Amino acid sequence: MICAFGEIMLRISPCDKGEKIISATNFRIEPGGSESNVAIALSNLGNKVCFLTKLSNSPLGNKILKYLKSFNVDTSYVIWSDVRSGLYWTENGVSVRPSNVIYDRELSAFSLMESNEIDSDIFGPEIEWFHVSGITPAISEKSCTLLMETLNSLSAETKVSVDLNYRGKLWNWLSNDSEKNVYKIMKDVCDRAFLITGNETDFQDSLGYDLNRDGQYSEIGERAFHEFKNLKYIGISHRQSHSASVNTWSGFLFCRQEDAISTFSSRKYEITDIVDRVGTGDSFTAGIIHGLLNHGNDFQYVIDLASALSALNHTTRGDTSEFNLEEVEQVMKSGSSGRIIR
Repeated sequence: MICAFGEIMLRISPCDKGEKIISATNFRIEPGGSESNVAIALSNLGNKVCFLTKLSNSPLGNKILKYLKSFNVDTSYVIWSDVRSGLYWTENGVSVRPSNVIYDRELSAFSLMESNEIDSDIFGPEIEWFHVSGITPAISEKSCTLLMETLNSLSAETKVSVDLNYRGKLWNWLSNDSEKNVYKIMKDVCDRAFLITGNETDFQDSLGYDLNRDGQYSEIGERAFHEFKNLKYIGISHRQSHSASVNTWSGFLFCRQEDAISTFSSRKYEITDIVDRVGTGDSFTAGIIHGLLNHGNDFQYVIDLASALSALNHTTRGDTSEFNLEEVEQVMKSGSSGRIIR
């Protein structure tokens, strides 16, 4: 079983595309969160997945639980609390205006969660893969401690994936005079990683890997493999933003094989009239995890699947990928023509 661990919140967005929060009167409310997005995408691809989190014991928390169950995600490890659920507000970008996210998650149920609340079965052999992201240690100092204690309690056989997911708006609990900093914390998290995913700026902001020119991804791979001895795979998504509505999307997979590093790249997808790009990096990560677990050493298939799944996720509202494996493989075969399937 795959276990994803993190905070799932309620996302609030204006119903009309392009409308700003300040003037909107009608809003769409749906659950969302990086790690839960990965869990749902993996379940839709046919994997057995559970989600570990802490929810508010309220109609809002039950709305989230119902949502997870609707995608066949195992919720038996969910912990309940009388504390509030986290929220976040989004404005989808259009043309020259970028998307914007506003967080309202301070003192949420998850941010106050402690490791002694977790069912010890999570740390047993049934959990084959454990997925986390760089969002959890950014939420609060307590969440940072929770993540490290949880990772240290996992079975040595459990594979760990880390989506770097740098969120500058969240790391405000770190003081300037603290001995802790983002680089040190994230390097401690990545020490346990079997797979690391992110985009080029995530590697810069989370790990301090400075890129002096475009296309320097091989240097990211070399440095990360040298620094993290448990690391076997690195997935990097590459987005060329022509505007908020038009992007070129592709991905790279780096594999450590004995003393060599192999590199695989996907085709480029020209994505026009983007519906919603929130969660597309999560579906990229889910595609890589699914591919590595189910398709052995066919690394070209792995990166092709991840890039196709994340490209598709640009075409629907909401964080979550709702595509099954057949739909993704159809895009892998036919490209992005958008022709009717009869």
